[in-house]
Amino acid sequence: MAICAAITVVVIAWSTFRYQSSQERTFRGNLERVDLNQHHLYYMDDPGSLSEPDSVQLSELTGSPVVIDFWATWSDRSRSVHRELDQMVQKYPDLKVLAVAVRDGDLQIRSYIEEQAYPFTWLTGTDLYHELQVPGVPSLIFLDSEGEVFDYQVGEDPVALVQKIESLLQYE
Repeated sequence: MAICAAITVVVIAWSTFRYQSSQERTFRGNLERVDLNQHHLYYMDDPGSLSEPDSVQLSELTGSPVVIDFWATWSDRSRSVHRELDQMVQKYPDLKVLAVAVRDGDLQIRSYIEEQAYPFTWLTGTDLYHELQVPGVPSLIFLDSEGEVFDYQVGEDPVALVQKIESLLQYE
């Protein structure tokens, strides 16, 4: 019985790892295939006047390094990444963070944003999230100042996050 249980645990662990690797490969391939600069993401905070746009096209953000952070209000790991990104923006003010909410209702997202003082651009982007087949939240895409994908990260890994941002900034 114990041997069967051990074999079952190994098979489940191996299958899970294999599935996650497959999802990440798909995401990486989609990042190469999809032209991010053609996408619009919609602001979560209300425009100040009727003349202000309600969305941003990613191609408009060239000139500065950008981190696109796919996150959700229910994800403690997303909240942790927000704290780390906030520290990085404080250290590197030229870094732009697009906090792109996915798989949440507007009220939940707005409530979370109101509680935060992070210097992010708050957007919604479930459609882009699905098109890229992002494997989960948090997931991040790092764009260079020309708007090209520099790197990506799936999951919460504060050390890797700092290293990738610093590599991006050195690349600039």
